[in-house]
Amino acid sequence: MNHLIICIFFAITIFLCNAAEDASIAKPFLPSPTQFLPSALEEPDVRKGRKKPPPPPRSPPPPPPLLEFNHFKLAETWPPTFCKINTCIDDYRPMKFIIHGLWPGDLTDCDPDKKMKPDYEKLSGIYPKLIEDWPNLHKVKNKFPVETNKELWFFEWYKHGTCSAQLFTFPEYMGMAIQLYGNKHNIVLILRNAGIKPGGKYSRDEISDAISKHIKFTPQIQCKKIGQISYLLEVRFCFTASKDPQYINCDGHGSLFGQECDAEVHF
Repeated sequence: MNHLIICIFFAITIFLCNAAEDASIAKPFLPSPTQFLPSALEEPDVRKGRKKPPPPPRSPPPPPPLLEFNHFKLAETWPPTFCKINTCIDDYRPMKFIIHGLWPGDLTDCDPDKKMKPDYEKLSGIYPKLIEDWPNLHKVKNKFPVETNKELWFFEWYKHGTCSAQLFTFPEYMGMAIQLYGNKHNIVLILRNAGIKPGGKYSRDEISDAISKHIKFTPQIQCKKIGQISYLLEVRFCFTASKDPQYINCDGHGSLFGQECDAEVHF
């Protein structure tokens, strides 16, 4: 019996030794076939000095459209002279220059567009200024001033404003006229400071020079001859053709004095 137990013990020992010997033989390392292939989704590692490629350059903005005019002209009317040659609303003669119009000048090709109808509701923000600074002085039978004002604004927009539609919509055009009008000149005050007052007679050069010294640019002077007397009718200012008009001299855009301006002008 003891011999049998000893034989079984030796048999188990031999078996365990053989198993341990087989396990000690390491299998060779076989890398994955895709292990060394670069990943298409692999992001550059900035920590290792790699940088992402720069974005493609932006396309340059398109050039601005070529304008069909080369300057603006803001015309301001002297009501006392205007009402000498027109029937005004209840003899309405405000003692300040008022807007006649904002005109694109030296047009190369512009046909006023009647389809560009004005939207008066969009003028609500500047409506009081329009009534004050751009009124229609004409008295029209059976029409209220509010109607004649709109007729004047429509005419100026149709004849002149639509030709500057490359820059301004209807409310922008009207607003720009108001802005330029109130920018930095009050003609009556400028002339008064130079000793030129309503009711007197002055040389046209005196009037032009007084305004030029104040705004630093040359205006245009327009007159109306009634009988033998030349009356001051309008002063016109010239501006660059842009969305932000700046003063320029008017001497390159027509005669500085209208044909009806004599050497001596009645203010």
